[in-house]
Amino acid sequence: MSSGVTDFGTGAWLGALFGVDPDITGYFIALCSEEPGRDTDGTILAAIEPVDPSYVRQAYGTGGANWGLNDTYLTTLNDIDFGVPSVDWGSITHYALCTNDNSDPLDLGDVYAFGEFLNPQYVSAAVDMTIPAGGVVIAMASLENAIAV
Repeated sequence: MSSGVTDFGTGAWLGALFGVDPDITGYFIALCSEEPGRDTDGTILAAIEPVDPSYVRQAYGTGGANWGLNDTYLTTLNDIDFGVPSVDWGSITHYALCTNDNSDPLDLGDVYAFGEFLNPQYVSAAVDMTIPAGGVVIAMASLENAIAV
């Protein structure tokens, strides 16, 4: 399963972990048709997101009401509903955690991390796209001394 933390995400999460820069109050979840990569920012990410006026990255909060901790990994506790596409979005294989939504093409933000869905989906027009609770998993791999998403 491909996943990773971007250079931006490494700095942001390290700062939050040690209270140096604890300003992370939420994320925006993006859907991707391929692996974003470790040097991805919001502009690069936009090229592999669905192209549809009805598509928008979905806000997702922090804290125990949104994330469940199970030993070395976190999972989302709530469904993430992307709504009903007006056109086919194609095969959705990955997700990304972003700093902001994609409503302003001049400020697409940064990407913290990305991960591969265990069950990639072909998203068709007129069919609601929802990531069910538990569909996004984030883990820390202590044996490799790395963070894996």
